[in-house]
Amino acid sequence: MAQRRPIRREKPFTRNPPHVRTVLQSLGSLEWFKGRGISEKTLTAMKVTEGLEWMPQKKGKANTVQFNYYHNGELVNTKFRTGDKCFKLCSGAELLPYGIDNIKGTKECIITEGEMDALSFFECGRTDVVSVPNGANSNLDYLDDYLEEYFDDKETIYIASDTDTKGVVLKEELIRRFGLNVAG
Repeated sequence: MAQRRPIRREKPFTRNPPHVRTVLQSLGSLEWFKGRGISEKTLTAMKVTEGLEWMPQKKGKANTVQFNYYHNGELVNTKFRTGDKCFKLCSGAELLPYGIDNIKGTKECIITEGEMDALSFFECGRTDVVSVPNGANSNLDYLDDYLEEYFDDKETIYIASDTDTKGVVLKEELIRRFGLNVAG
């Protein structure tokens, strides 16, 4: 296991991001996910919602899919995504792995580069999956807050990142933090 820094909870975070969440129910959203192999059952289990949200890239409100980040059952952040891949997280909210509650007490877990990757593993029956919140661009210092409670008990941590330059950098940073133990 890599050297640990002290837990860094220096400032209070915004809790329960203030926006309206609607369960995914529009035919367009459900079909969009279905076309990517993600069922309504997975979307419900992973608490994916939809709704209008002001998106800075669009300079206005847009239809969004909302990946809701829970910690110990409490909503602490939301990532908004438009159909044309504009993203934003709630300002001032805590950064944490998407789906962190899924891996508490499991012997293994999978860490993915994005929420859609996590949904795909969940769909395949691997419910012990999390995603980094900002893709391969992530500063992973927030992970320090979750090492003891969520990762120290893992016998195996699988890293599922892309093979592009950013994905390789993410993989290498995760290996640096968790260590590498390759079975022969």
